[in-house]
Amino acid sequence: MNTQDDLRHQAFLRIGGTDFPDHLDAYLKLWPSTERHMAGDLSKRIVQREYQDFFKQHRPPWPRYQAYIQYWDFADPDSSDDDDPPGVVCAEQPWELLLHRVLSASYMAERQARYLIDADYAPWWRLVVVADGRVYPECLAASTALHRYDSDFWRKRELPCERLFCNCRIQALTEHDASEFQSNKGRQA
Repeated sequence: MNTQDDLRHQAFLRIGGTDFPDHLDAYLKLWPSTERHMAGDLSKRIVQREYQDFFKQHRPPWPRYQAYIQYWDFADPDSSDDDDPPGVVCAEQPWELLLHRVLSASYMAERQARYLIDADYAPWWRLVVVADGRVYPECLAASTALHRYDSDFWRKRELPCERLFCNCRIQALTEHDASEFQSNKGRQA
């Protein structure tokens, strides 16, 4: 297993341990197909079916399951009027969110590994949030600052974000980009 595969697997395990501690053995059986899908060797439809079957049989502990359902019931500002019901993601398919979480966490782990390799060239990292109405205030506040990749801020921060369904991610910046970011931030203040 190379470094990127290992990071993706660690992200997958973190989600399972947090969301499905009582069903971890069943959750771990999703990894081979998830890994093959990320490598492009397995269709998304097959992986979706596996996650759907898993979620039907193994609900997360009640508060966590409620968080999945509440997320889906949250009005989606990017949805079209053609959606049914308008502006709301279907509350009956929280397994899709689990799959999305796993794939997003894996992508974030790969991105972090790439940024670490290029840290001499782009040593400044910033947190970027997706303003989709589900942004955590802590992540939003952190997105206004730059920190070196080797700072305490990044050593203490779990990536991908441990907050349920948070869409924050990191962006690496060169010295020049960091200087521009700081000067633009000063103009906006």
